[in-house]
Amino acid sequence: MCFNVGPHRCEVYIAVHELVYSLSNVFRDEQADRIMATVMRSARAGYWEWASGEASIFLSEASSEMLDLEGMRTVSLGNFLNQVHPEHQARVREAIEKSREIGWLQVAFVLAKPPLRWIEMRGSGSDTEDGKLFGGILLDISDRKQAEDRVKAAERRLRSALEGFNGPFALWDHRKRLLYWNRAFATDFGLTETLRTGMTHETVTIARSGAIRAERQSADDNQSTLIGL
Repeated sequence: MCFNVGPHRCEVYIAVHELVYSLSNVFRDEQADRIMATVMRSARAGYWEWASGEASIFLSEASSEMLDLEGMRTVSLGNFLNQVHPEHQARVREAIEKSREIGWLQVAFVLAKPPLRWIEMRGSGSDTEDGKLFGGILLDISDRKQAEDRVKAAERRLRSALEGFNGPFALWDHRKRLLYWNRAFATDFGLTETLRTGMTHETVTIARSGAIRAERQSADDNQSTLIGL
């Protein structure tokens, strides 16, 4: 509102006020973008956007850095796939193509350049006047994959140790559910086709009963049971 000024000065005042308001909005948007970029980098994540009818994909600054494409915000799908390890390119390409039909995308891949880094790409599409627009995030999941690999390696070592044990052996969790067993445990009790991870101790005991001729508690250890097959 203008007070004690002529109409021309009032128009100038309004124009200047609108300009300052617009510039403040731009500043706030840029500041928000900088804050968001910092947060995404800390989380080792970035944003991507792709129109299903386009041959290029938009990457946030954090995403382009993650894919070793620093400074490139819009890249062709071909260039994007070039950053993926050759063994995973077909899987990523298939996931992108399939997303046009199912409306969402989630795929994990290794980057082409060392060091070894796992990236997960996930997102979903929404209908617009120009067609389906997809948006989502890229996540660096290297730590998670390495942890999974360590768990798998530990499981392999455990299974090797169980198979090397002289005689039948089974491992149960605190709820008395079956975790692991060796080949001797399955064959000696006739449970080769029966055993499944997660079976209760009671179920396994009933299933093995047909293979047992005699069973009694050990005289030397009340925690042990002697079984005759």
